Amino acid sequence: MSKQLSRIPLFLAGFVVFSGIAISQDSGLEEVTVTAQRQEQSLQDVPLAVSALSEDDLFEQQIEGPGDLQLTVPSLRFETGNFSGGGGFEIRGVTNLAVSATADAGVATHVNDLAVGATTLQDGNFFDMQRIEVIRGPAGTLFGQNSVGGALNFITAKGDTSGFYGNVRADVGDYGRLGTTAVFNVPLDDRVALRIATNTLVQDGLIENTYKGSGGFQNTENRNQSAYRATLSFEPSDTTTIHLVHQGQIEDSNRNLFAGVWCDRDPSLVVGCTPVEVKDQKFELTHPMGTFVENLLVAMGVLDFTPVTDMSGAPQEFWKVNQRGAPLYQVDEYLTQLIIEHQINDDLSLTAAASRKDRKFLRQSSYASPTLQTLRFKDTPASPGGLVVMSGYSPGRDGGFASNPAGCDNVTAGLYGAY
Repeated sequence: MSKQLSRIPLFLAGFVVFSGIAISQDSGLEEVTVTAQRQEQSLQDVPLAVSALSEDDLFEQQIEGPGDLQLTVPSLRFETGNFSGGGGFEIRGVTNLAVSATADAGVATHVNDLAVGATTLQDGNFFDMQRIEVIRGPAGTLFGQNSVGGALNFITAKGDTSGFYGNVRADVGDYGRLGTTAVFNVPLDDRVALRIATNTLVQDGLIENTYKGSGGFQNTENRNQSAYRATLSFEPSDTTTIHLVHQGQIEDSNRNLFAGVWCDRDPSLVVGCTPVEVKDQKFELTHPMGTFVENLLVAMGVLDFTPVTDMSGAPQEFWKVNQRGAPLYQVDEYLTQLIIEHQINDDLSLTAAASRKDRKFLRQSSYASPTLQTLRFKDTPASPGGLVVMSGYSPGRDGGFASNPAGCDNVTAGLYGAY
């Protein structure tokens, strides 16, 4: 069993607010409104296991990304896997373990009540959100896509005609970290408002690579990512509101999905690492014979091994790796939505919405260097000298283009009425 840690650099934050709106405080409890059943309801009236986080909740609890969200929402867990298309979220232990960059997740992701399918929204930071809803338990097709584990619904902030306001925040830290978030709401007239939000993060590599041979690289786990969202809100009448939302997420980083693994090598060849207490953890390597392929070769008589390996190349710190082949992590994702809401009367409303997503994604991981580990077999024709270098694997790659030229596979449209 291994345990992975993510490195969190120290940083300072600055926050500037420009506002023309007075903020009033009420001593009573604030009513939380959600759309978990495709209509605005008080959270107290929804017969579902729902957690809702408002914009203030996200800011006060410092929830900046999916890794933070799991610390607040019960039964929710997030972990980066080898393939990013599945999402990485699981609820109550239920997820999708499909090995594919284009696989849909066991926990569905929605933006403004519209399903977005395979996405990399989980890789960036949350910014300018009105609220985030987490629905625990199997979700039907109410939002256009069913899921076995549950659903996450990201409700973005819309244009506001009440006045001009905005805010700018900057995060500065070690390893050259510079993160920015900016939001500006601009009323164009009494019925039209434009809201623009941006989020950027630049950071040097956190992980040092100790391999200096051919194909090596210096540091990894850097960040070079940016995102933006533009929302045009129009109120043609007192009962009708139209929102046009367009957002993009762009990343070109050199990073793997994880680094830094505790391992106490298991001698049984059944599992790679022995489960031990944290205080007894070691920086050893997974047993190379604890996998199906090597044991199958031994069973077929191709290899005849002596389970002795040289682990002198194993990094002894979480922030070091011994790898070659510079990793790549590239994302270009764009989402456009049109939402029309009409209140027919006090008891009946109608919503028409359409969404299109275009996504390009490429991930290439680094792999073990020749000095990381060697496995000593007996001297046979298949392993002359008994020495086998454990670096015969090419870098793992996965990627996909989630749209065809016509974009038909990425278009979602629906009509919904609530009573």
